[in-house]
Amino acid sequence: IQTHAIVARFARTLAMTTRAGVPLLQSLQLAAAVANHPRYHAAIVMAREAVVRGETLSHALQNTALFSPL
Repeated sequence: IQTHAIVARFARTLAMTTRAGVPLLQSLQLAAAVANHPRYHAAIVMAREAVVRGETLSHALQNTALFSPL
């Protein structure tokens, strides 16, 4: 259940910030900050770095093995 809450918080934060016009990389940084779990925080930071390198967000998150395919 904690895992679902973490993923839900991440998804809500990412959706809310991008909908408000915050750039994706900054939105990912904000979402990592509210993850409240070290493994998920690290995974989101790694996904952000992958997006910076040109990977798609869905691929970057899937590669963390903590998020279901989008």
